[in-house]
This record gives sequence, C-alpha cells and structure tokens, in this order.
Amino acid sequence: ILDTSKPPPEAAKEAALIGQKETSALILLPYFVETRLSCFIGLTDLAQPEILPQDTALYRIITEIIGNALSRKGTEGKLRYLAYHDALTDIPNRFTFSQMLDIAIGRKKAAAETFAVLLLDLDRFKEINDTLGHAAGDRILKKVASRLKHTIRHTDFLARYSGDEFLIILDDIQNEKQAQAQANKLHSAVSEPFNENGHEIYITPSIGISMYPN
Repeated sequence: ILDTSKPPPEAAKEAALIGQKETSALILLPYFVETRLSCFIGLTDLAQPEILPQDTALYRIITEIIGNALSRKGTEGKLRYLAYHDALTDIPNRFTFSQMLDIAIGRKKAAAETFAVLLLDLDRFKEINDTLGHAAGDRILKKVASRLKHTIRHTDFLARYSGDEFLIILDDIQNEKQAQAQANKLHSAVSEPFNENGHEIYITPSIGISMYPN
C-alpha cells in the first residue's frame, strides 16, 4: 500500500499523476517481465477511504491479469512489426514490398499513370563478407540501407529484397529519363566510401530499372 507523498523512486511519475486526481486510497504494484521491472499498475478503491490489507492478494491477481494482457499486446505488436520489416536493416521487407507493388499497380492502372521499380544489387559484396567477416558485412548493409533511405524521395518506397539486394518503388515518375536520374542519385550515395574500423570500404551498385506499364 503506497503513500503517494512518499513513492519509491521508480514510481514517482506515476504517483504524481495519480496524486493530481486527489486519490484517497491507492495500491501501486510492480509488474515484472522475466525479472525486469516492466511497469507499475495502480489501483484505487473509490468505495472506501482505505485499501484493506486482506484485499492485497486480490489486487495482485488483478495486476497479473492486466500485466499479462499488456505484455501479450506488446509481443503481438513486435511480431507484427517483424513480419513487415527486415530484422537487420529495419526497413520494409520483400513481403511488404509485394503488397506495396500491388497497390501501386492498381492505383496507377486506374489513373493511367506510370511508375518505376529499381532493383539495386551491391557488386561483389560476397568479397566483403569473406575478407572482413559477416558481422562487418551486416554493419555495411545497415549503412547502405540508411543511405538509401535518406536519398529516396518521400513519395518513394524502399525495401530489402534479400542479401545485398534492395528494391525501390519510384512513385512520381513520368518517363525513363526521370527514373534514370533517381537511379544515378542512389548509385552516387552508395558509391561513397564506408568507414569500417578505420578502413575505407568502396562499394558499387548495379541498378536495374523497370517501368510500368511497359
């Protein structure tokens, strides 16, 4: 049972929020996930001015039910996120790209408009993994994804296809010349040297362009 004027340090913020509502009776119980403090769950009793010690066991059961529901919801959210994003680079994965491509085709077909798809492949990337190791290769892939993400326009869509291959939907494109210009920008961004443990690593990408509906 908690005196809101003297909360534990970990619960100071929660106690302050509850205190603003002039709560007269409060029990604040910690909820742990695998021995790690996840949150505090505060329960108030509006029917009586104090929380009776014999009710503590009941409140703990309620806390477990609420805490388990919150943990399950958080886990479901993480799994949903991982289903649509690449675990290494944190950008959308090929499954999400497939969905976005279907949407783009349907939208552009209805409007009789064009768009482009780029396939970007890192040249001889296997040599980096063989000489520097897969951990260094993964770090470089994350940097490549970051560069691509910051180079594409806000109307474009970037995804990791597999390994060292990335896909980009260029949404607002009228002709091949515009698509080529965007591809050149992405090529330049990836071709800048990468710093890996004090060493400059140079990578060149190959980029294929496909125009819809042709």
